[in-house]
Amino acid sequence: MYKDPKNFNKMKGAMFNSFLVESTKCLEPTETCTEELIDSHSIQDSRILEVLAEDNHVIRITFDKSCISKSTQDNPIMPYCKYDSISVHKASVFKGLCNKHDTEIFRPIDVEVLNMDNKEHVFLLTYRSVMKELSTKIKVAGMAQSTYLSKKNLGEISGDVPTIEGIYAVQLYASAYEMYEYKKLFDEKYLSKDFASLYNKYLILDGNPTFATSAVFTPMEMALKKEEVDEKLCVNIFPYQGKVFVLFSCLNEDAVYLDKYVDEIFEATDYYQKYLISKLVLRNCENTVFAPRYFKQWTQSKKDTILKFFHDTLYGDYADYENADLYIF
Repeated sequence: MYKDPKNFNKMKGAMFNSFLVESTKCLEPTETCTEELIDSHSIQDSRILEVLAEDNHVIRITFDKSCISKSTQDNPIMPYCKYDSISVHKASVFKGLCNKHDTEIFRPIDVEVLNMDNKEHVFLLTYRSVMKELSTKIKVAGMAQSTYLSKKNLGEISGDVPTIEGIYAVQLYASAYEMYEYKKLFDEKYLSKDFASLYNKYLILDGNPTFATSAVFTPMEMALKKEEVDEKLCVNIFPYQGKVFVLFSCLNEDAVYLDKYVDEIFEATDYYQKYLISKLVLRNCENTVFAPRYFKQWTQSKKDTILKFFHDTLYGDYADYENADLYIF
């Protein structure tokens, strides 16, 4: 409960303001750029998202933050997952690069014919995912810090003793810093053109494209077994030239973890292989968009199952949960 009941509404305003927090510096590898940031696409809009789109829109799973405005001190309402239609020009974007560096760094995969046997292409697809993930972590940490400071400035908490709000912000900044250190490894490899320093496995599947995703993650079952987690896996799935490309990648030193995590997928075939990929995406990839024409075919039960699974896996490990409705191909 708040010491001053009026502060509850003030904090709701502070929380909405925190949603506007973004990265403040271009994430180009030399860290010297001071140009203004643009909305960079982690999933290319012109060659990928437009293939999925209907009326230039795709479907994503997001958090409905508007419900916060209806919260009261006696009845707090937390954001919840929902489906949302979004323009291809706004989908999958992140504030992390200026126009010059976004264009220069990723030109090969934006203009050339993509080839999963081209080490530079694989590296850049992965690098873009890493930048997006770092930008997201910086934003989330900044939001937590902004909310904490607002509550402190209102006199609801003290800045002299540890509080849940302060500890939470510190934890998020620690996670962002860990991701920053990971991204620096890619910076070094990019500057030295050491594109062979990534390990990857890929599939090229037949079938109509139904979704695209780009993500960096540590599988929860891996995280639960270690006190400190450094290994990260990357996945990019997208439609291209009438096929569906499925790319898993990581640093060479993490190859054993990638193999362990995706071997079952590569040993499977047909429907079951796509089902396993579907579960992996819904469990680990927040940055996913769906083709509206496919989404419209889902039953309400399927929509509810996917939304609940997506939400539940934010907070726990549901690797053993099986449901045919999780199939998204």
